Amino acid sequence: MKKVFLFCSFVILLNTAFAQKAKVNSAWNYLKYEEYDKAKAAIDEASADESSIGLWKTWYYKGLIYQEIHEKNKDKELNAPNALNTAFEAYKKSLDIDPKHDYADEVIKARMPQIMQTFADSAMAQYSRKVFSNAYENFKTRMNIYDAIKKYVPAMPIDTNATYNAALLADKAGKETESVQYYSQLTAMNYKDAFATLAYKYCKAKDTTKAISTLDAGYKAFPNDINIIYAFINIYSASGKFDKAADKINDAIKIAPNNEMLYVVKGGLMEHQGKDKEAEDEYNKALGLNPNNFEVLKSIGLNIYNQGVKVNKQANDTPAEKQAEYDVLIKKRNELLEKALTYLDKANQIKSGDEEIARPMMRVKGLLKK
Repeated sequence: MKKVFLFCSFVILLNTAFAQKAKVNSAWNYLKYEEYDKAKAAIDEASADESSIGLWKTWYYKGLIYQEIHEKNKDKELNAPNALNTAFEAYKKSLDIDPKHDYADEVIKARMPQIMQTFADSAMAQYSRKVFSNAYENFKTRMNIYDAIKKYVPAMPIDTNATYNAALLADKAGKETESVQYYSQLTAMNYKDAFATLAYKYCKAKDTTKAISTLDAGYKAFPNDINIIYAFINIYSASGKFDKAADKINDAIKIAPNNEMLYVVKGGLMEHQGKDKEAEDEYNKALGLNPNNFEVLKSIGLNIYNQGVKVNKQANDTPAEKQAEYDVLIKKRNELLEKALTYLDKANQIKSGDEEIARPMMRVKGLLKK
């Protein structure tokens, strides 16, 4: 009796296995006749059963069915809200089970790329509608599909533009950690535009060490890239390392000696270090390159104005019994303020209404009347 019982149990298990495999074939037949509800029900059952879960054909058919459900716009009707993602995961599983199955080439070269493009198009459409979070999630799936294809096609070129787009979309979606990961990948690919951006992100996270090491790597690869040098200058300046910032300004000037704004920036660094005269010299170099640049005129005018304010304070602090010394200081103050007013007035003619200019001009005129 025991043997009979065991045999009967075996027959039951065998029949169950055949039944589930039959479900796989039934799902395919339902798909051929566009009976998507029945096809979905059959393949969902087969892909959850131990007897058919390990068959590549189960997952290949599941991919076909769910991709077709999406393409026929039946996602909601058949309660398959992530049909396209399900299709991708199913195709991927079919390859995991047998990377050389009968339809592997079709999956790798046609099916997966079709899905990848659909997710990319959806991401761009959502981006245009400013639904950044959804745009990013769709593009991230596009990136995952690309990685899955590349696993089977190693010669496939690295898609740096797609990685850059993923980084930008992660930024828009507020996914800072993932954005940093993508920018890190880009620097590993030697993508020039990524180094400065990644450095600023590290700086924002108060990791100046990583910011500088990122720029060092970028500078080594692209010593003439002005954006990397600008990032050095900004980060060194923000951390109070004005000497190092000035060194990088000199590197930038070697690359672009006729860019007057570099001298303005260098002048600003000199001012931060209390080197007013050296700053004025740098502003004059900028003025020599472009005498009608608003920022240059404003910078040199404010620099000389600040020198005049300092002399005015010295005069005010001079004891009453030192009249002669006071008079010398007032004369020097007036000379500086009149000189400053010349530049500020010219800047104001180019662009009126700038408060950084308007207030000093009023004060200068007030002091000169005394």
